[in-house]
Amino acid sequence: MSPSGVEDFGACLRRLRQAACLTQEQLAQQAGISTNAVSQLERGLRRRPYPHTVQALADALGIDGDLRSELVASAVARHPAEEPLGTAPSRGDLPVPPTQLIGREREAAALCSLLTDGAGARIVTLTGTGGVGKTRLALTLAACLQNAFADGVVFVALAPLSDPDLVIPTIARAVGLREHPDMPIDALLHRQLRSKELLLVLDNVEHLLEAAPRISELLRSCPDLRVLATSRARLRIRGEHQHSVEPLAVPEASGDIGAAHALHVPAVKLFLARARDADPTFSLTPANAGDITEICRRLGGLPLAVEVVAARVRLLAPGQLLTRLHQVLGLAGARDLPDRQRTLRATLDWSHDLLSPAERALFRRLSVLSGGFDLEAAEALGAGDGIETAEVLALLEGLRDQSLLQVPADSDDAPLRYGWLEPVRQYAFDRLVDNREDCAVRNRHAALYLDLAERADSELEGPDQARWLAVLDRDHDNLRTALDWGLGLNGDILSRLAVALRRFWLVRGHLEEGRRWLSAALSSCPSTEPTRRAKVLGGLGDLALKQGDLSSARDHFQDALAAGRWTEDAATIAAATRGLAEVALWENAHEGAARLCRDSLARWREAGNARGLASALNIAGLVEIQRGRHREAAALLEEGLGLALETGDTWTIATLLDNLGWIDLYRHDHEQAAEHFRSALERYIGLDERWLAADCLDGLARVALAHGDPPRAVRLWGAAEGMCDLIGATTAPLDPNAYQRQLGTARARIGDEAFEHWWGEGRSHCWMVAVAEARCSEPGLMEGLIRRKHESHGGTVESLNVDGVPRRL
Repeated sequence: MSPSGVEDFGACLRRLRQAACLTQEQLAQQAGISTNAVSQLERGLRRRPYPHTVQALADALGIDGDLRSELVASAVARHPAEEPLGTAPSRGDLPVPPTQLIGREREAAALCSLLTDGAGARIVTLTGTGGVGKTRLALTLAACLQNAFADGVVFVALAPLSDPDLVIPTIARAVGLREHPDMPIDALLHRQLRSKELLLVLDNVEHLLEAAPRISELLRSCPDLRVLATSRARLRIRGEHQHSVEPLAVPEASGDIGAAHALHVPAVKLFLARARDADPTFSLTPANAGDITEICRRLGGLPLAVEVVAARVRLLAPGQLLTRLHQVLGLAGARDLPDRQRTLRATLDWSHDLLSPAERALFRRLSVLSGGFDLEAAEALGAGDGIETAEVLALLEGLRDQSLLQVPADSDDAPLRYGWLEPVRQYAFDRLVDNREDCAVRNRHAALYLDLAERADSELEGPDQARWLAVLDRDHDNLRTALDWGLGLNGDILSRLAVALRRFWLVRGHLEEGRRWLSAALSSCPSTEPTRRAKVLGGLGDLALKQGDLSSARDHFQDALAAGRWTEDAATIAAATRGLAEVALWENAHEGAARLCRDSLARWREAGNARGLASALNIAGLVEIQRGRHREAAALLEEGLGLALETGDTWTIATLLDNLGWIDLYRHDHEQAAEHFRSALERYIGLDERWLAADCLDGLARVALAHGDPPRAVRLWGAAEGMCDLIGATTAPLDPNAYQRQLGTARARIGDEAFEHWWGEGRSHCWMVAVAEARCSEPGLMEGLIRRKHESHGGTVESLNVDGVPRRL
């Protein structure tokens, strides 16, 4: 017991841990600290745990009320052995953080544990880009650790210095030493600190890195000294533990997250806190939540940027702030910030001025890259005009060391990709424009990604489809940047890019975006390129068809057919004719569709184009299904499947398997139908092809209904609709009457309430439903993956016949 009668913290912690039936390892894992730290606390080797650790332990133990109060009381009780051995700075000697730390509570607890653990790091360097909050985090750690070191914590501000030789004298003054004529300041400081248990907090070391060896020597001579440094670059000394301070977490980019969820996102919490400092009446509402979350995303969660923008809510609504971000970021922040942090540009100027001339040139040139890039792209854009290709990697390391470039941690063996915080990229691009280099570099960027898109286009019809789709996914933002440059530059680049990307947009479901770019390309396509123009038109037709815009699709395919006839290009004519056959199929003009299919098939056979022929055979098979000629349909689809397997075209293989499933369904061969649908669905999932994956879910729903499982059928139909809605594709079936009969039968069997429940369940977990259905043939396995806590709504169901007609192509 302590002199105050309060139980020792170690004994209290051990008692509560044992009552919770936890081992030291389990408690440490749940609290986010080391097992060694728990052991030291329980044995009394660390009697004064910092508040973050006490709260983390209480949360991990699941205690509240009186038990939590007991643990906290035992942590703050004073013990004789804890009295300082020497004169330590009082708490008032530390700068007091002006605001509460937001979004880094667990990070702070882990760092405190690292600095106080007997086997922990002697020097921890907090690195990160300017404005990310390194100093703010360091001040929090200093306050928490004030009583964890016998001789306290000393904070040393180094930003005002410009000479590395002044670092040691500045530290000496901070610990209360004065220079002595008979002893060098280094020796005096070493002697003073050799017997001290002290934490030195060295703030802003990045411009004084030449002093790092002297800091290292100080650590070697003072065994109980620990150092916490903040720097945009690591010190590069032995024993250094670098901790990268990342921007605050931002809302996910996929869809609206809603005001209630946004309140728990760290970047949004910081925005709201600073907005309320400026306007106490400000609040997050459903009306402004979308704008605020998008602001935080655009700013990449960079705290200084978020604070500067949030402070303007007294002048501009969130929607106005969103449209004026670049302008607002140039405004001054809080007046009590250092001059170098009064604006975001000022804090980035500080980092920029520390770069070498070659690093500055590379920094500017890479600013045209968006959404991440690899080493090859950096070399292609960065080399030249005084920079050799072989130098680029070392220069990238310099940018990373100054925390201007991000290198995400990847768990696989894929080549590393570098990334930007958007405010940093925009700053670098402003520098590029100021140096009048932007046009030349953007031309090189457009040429680089045009080459990538055209190489990918030739691969998207072969066995490496999935890999090349993933390549285009990774550089989607760079491709958009190149398209945007082409839009303002000349029609040649834009039209070539649009043609190369049309299949990517179609398969990945970027329907509206693809139509927008292809329409722009059509307006600017050189009249000397009729074949390319026909491909643009064909791409527009395919995307319009997927969205259910039959009128536009027909017009585009007819224009493409006219262009093909003018150039007498057999492949163009065959592709446009196949497109017109699809339109006729959706319009239920089956005889006309059959005639167009015969024309298209003949032209593809004459051209000897296996891939085009397989695609046309697929449409011809669908037409025959609709005409009720199922034997003929199966022959066409099986011929197409053989050709697609030869070419390795995964997408076409999947569509043919999918449609063979519909023939099986018509024949009431439900087991074979399910096998075909699942085989197609697995391929669609690999390609992220959602519209046609929805078609497989529709087929599997009808199989489930035939097997007497209406809840499962309804969930699959709901998932199919959800997947179409996600990409803006049509949800209309080819067989509306038969489809409605199926829904009506399912609704009658389980009732309206259960029908709506399972439909909503499918919609809300649409992609999960698809993956589960593709990979779990047993209903019970699928239930375990997607039903979560829901119970079946019951109902006795008998086997039902199912109309075997596909709802999509």
